[in-house]
Amino acid sequence: MLVSLVQRQDALTPAQKDLLRALAARAAHNFQRLDEVEWTVSREGASVRVRVLIRARSGVYRAGGAGRTLPAAAHEALERALAQRRQTKRARVDRRDDHSIKGSGGRRRPQRR
Repeated sequence: MLVSLVQRQDALTPAQKDLLRALAARAAHNFQRLDEVEWTVSREGASVRVRVLIRARSGVYRAGGAGRTLPAAAHEALERALAQRRQTKRARVDRRDDHSIKGSGGRRRPQRR
């Protein structure tokens, strides 16, 4: 897995770089064959903006987050990328051959047309 760190305006401290690498390693559990994670960090006024680009076998996911600190913004960006992953996985499950969608209670019901 390749982890890229792009810094704008400010240089990242070694602790901040370690945090981003640790978050990328933790994300590997949620994505099949994680190939690349690219973090882009910039500062806009008093807030920190973090963009994450994740390339995996299951697809490409882009998300962003903002916060007063780098950890808060990075966690938000990663959570949004994981939400995208869950949505695509749920859509793939609903696109089965029986043309049904998952309903409440775990049962499947016929899809409306």
